[in-house]
Amino acid sequence: MTFGFSINSSAQCSNMCRVDFQNDGTGTDGESYFSNASYTDINTGMLSVQIADGTTGNSSVSYSFDIFDAMSGDCNTATDGIDDLTIDLEVLPVFDPYGGGVGTPGTGGEDRNFFLDGVGIKTMTDFTGGSFTSTTGDVYCYQYTVKYTTPQIASDAVARVTSINTAGQVFESANVIFLDAGMMPYGTTSYNGFWNGNPGGSGGTNGCDGTNNINVEADIYSTTGNVFVAADPGSITTSVAPNAGTYCFPENGSSGSSNNATVNADSDTGLASTAVVTGFVYTICLEDVAVTCGGDNLPTNMSSPSNFTDCNSTTGSNATNTSFTNTLSYTELCNSVCPDLASIDEGDLDTRFTDSTCETFGGTPDGGSTTAPATMCPLGSTLEYSLDGTTWVAALPAYNQTTAITIMTRCKCDADDTILSAVSSVTTSPGDCPDCPALDGIVVGDLDVGFVDSTCDTPNGTPDGGSTTSYLGDDLDEDMYVV
Repeated sequence: MTFGFSINSSAQCSNMCRVDFQNDGTGTDGESYFSNASYTDINTGMLSVQIADGTTGNSSVSYSFDIFDAMSGDCNTATDGIDDLTIDLEVLPVFDPYGGGVGTPGTGGEDRNFFLDGVGIKTMTDFTGGSFTSTTGDVYCYQYTVKYTTPQIASDAVARVTSINTAGQVFESANVIFLDAGMMPYGTTSYNGFWNGNPGGSGGTNGCDGTNNINVEADIYSTTGNVFVAADPGSITTSVAPNAGTYCFPENGSSGSSNNATVNADSDTGLASTAVVTGFVYTICLEDVAVTCGGDNLPTNMSSPSNFTDCNSTTGSNATNTSFTNTLSYTELCNSVCPDLASIDEGDLDTRFTDSTCETFGGTPDGGSTTAPATMCPLGSTLEYSLDGTTWVAALPAYNQTTAITIMTRCKCDADDTILSAVSSVTTSPGDCPDCPALDGIVVGDLDVGFVDSTCDTPNGTPDGGSTTSYLGDDLDEDMYVV
């Protein structure tokens, strides 16, 4: 499948879907897609569906699942036909970090496998099954790669993994690395080994000469970037009789504090809470730490004759007489991501407007307009307007030239209409036309024009003099009266 996407880096998930990888028959939380029928059983002789194993041609598989319906938001009965999750499972080749040889076959055969049960997708390493020979320092790793079609933010991204640093006869450890926007890991790991110095049986004498130098947890893996690691070496002990003081026949110590972990991309790997996450890689490893002081590359899980006490046997031992499982239990997917509307403050979405004006006595205001806010709603949300705070619409209200209106605005998440921003509000102030003055108080004579008549004392001459004044006593010419 092709992965193409964009994401708002500060988002609120309004519909989180927990995807349980179990097959317990409950059909809830997205798990109805993880039934036996979802996989090809490569070994029908197993009680559980065997998805992949260490035999040739079966060591890696990939499956995609339609977990939820994008329209309804339901994460159990998806019908939209779009795959939301891809799982790649791989049985990795056996290696020896100390440079020694590895047992046969190099992938572990059918006794190394992935299978499905009522808890989740598990790996099995059965050292007693007979399909492979283990030697000192052999490391058996499995890798789960989970890819999301819709990217998540780190604060939402989790991987629930269990039984990853369990007490036992072999050393179990794990790491989880989340994937970035390009589906590349945010970090790297390199396995250095349980032993600090080559052990007996793998080109050295550590564990055979009384030194028993083992790595501290921080040195078992070399890491870069943002990585979660569970690798407490205290899960192995040599203090159990009759083998006290040797690592020829190690026994159970105490499971590490992170043996069962819900790994959060931000709090457990150090990613920023808004970092884009497109999946994760979960790698689980088992190291055969039993030393063989009688020689290198001797079997530790199937000596003939059987040996449970002799460190110096030249035929090997039956020290690694165990089987291990671990589980990917669940992840979480956000079916709808809303942009961060909580960061929008009152006033951020004010509608812009120009008021109407009027200079005509008894006239009608004209002009006036409204314009959308300068700040628009973020991707994944819609700007809405209201004139009463109850009815909200996407259309910009028209300006009312004569009556003041209050325009309220908000952003609403497209995926969930209950997620809203703060409301901004503005009120218009249309122009007032000037009113005519009150004239009913003026009576006859109040506006009489004053005058002085002209005079003439010359027979047949021309009168001169004379003037008019307004009712205010002003010269009529100055008041633009026409005489």
